Amino acid sequence: MIHSPNPQPSQYDVSPPPHIRSANSIDRIMLSWIISLLPVMVLSIIVFRWQAVKIFLMAVLASAAAEISAVLLLHKKNAFSNGSGLITAFLIVLLLPASTPLWAVFIAVFLGIGLGLEIYGGLGQNPFNPAAIGVLFLLFGFPVLLQMFESAFAQSLPFTGFMAQPVDSHSLMTLFYFKGQFLSEASLAAVIIGGLYLVAAKVIDWEVPFIYLGTMAVLCLALPSISFQNVFLSGPLWISAFYLITEYASTPINRQGKRLFALIAALITVLWLHMTAHFYAAVMAVLLTDMMVPWIDTRIKPKRARAEENG
Repeated sequence: MIHSPNPQPSQYDVSPPPHIRSANSIDRIMLSWIISLLPVMVLSIIVFRWQAVKIFLMAVLASAAAEISAVLLLHKKNAFSNGSGLITAFLIVLLLPASTPLWAVFIAVFLGIGLGLEIYGGLGQNPFNPAAIGVLFLLFGFPVLLQMFESAFAQSLPFTGFMAQPVDSHSLMTLFYFKGQFLSEASLAAVIIGGLYLVAAKVIDWEVPFIYLGTMAVLCLALPSISFQNVFLSGPLWISAFYLITEYASTPINRQGKRLFALIAALITVLWLHMTAHFYAAVMAVLLTDMMVPWIDTRIKPKRARAEENG
């Protein structure tokens, strides 16, 4: 073995995921996510007025409280270092009805960031989507809120019932002007525009949301027990498609795995809708599919890795 007389310091850093190949990339990615959320956040304030303003302010407060708690209790070195907590907070509240009490907003955001992100070591080390953790903890931890959310969802439905109905041009156009009771339903078009911005900026892979939504569309049209219109006019569905199933740390590490992840998430969403007609089926599907990521990563490997295993 030949040793260099003047060894140079390593040019490589060993760190947990996400592994991005560009300078200052994490800051750029976090900024891109925030920019993509601005249209729907602004429109939710216009539609729901001061209630939306108070919810967003409470989300920021809860995010700060969670980050500071991580510094004090978990000995995290830097609070507010990358913006991941703030993005998680905004995603959580966009998944909630505008009528959600402020105390519930604080709990969902604080626990989503604390139990879904910081307890595992922060950005890139969480095995589950922190936004899904926060919303579902609130949903199942407080039954009174479940009833409130179900009422808000029922008021959001532009078509009666969950039984499948003929899809016409009018029902499809409703996607662009529909306004429901959830903050993300202030403008579904704004959510879609934000998601397409992430695709155009190459922050997320376009295949993942399109595989998810395409599979959802085919299955919803095929099953008589599910209303295509009501499913695709759900704010949580579109937030899940562009933001939750594309999150880096809690999804598979390679492209083929991400495709399978999107497919499985769509199948679980439709199965959950078929069995329960639950309005948070998409969010629940994300969390359940997160649990399958270790299996997906061991089964779906890049060609180079498979070649090395085969000698």
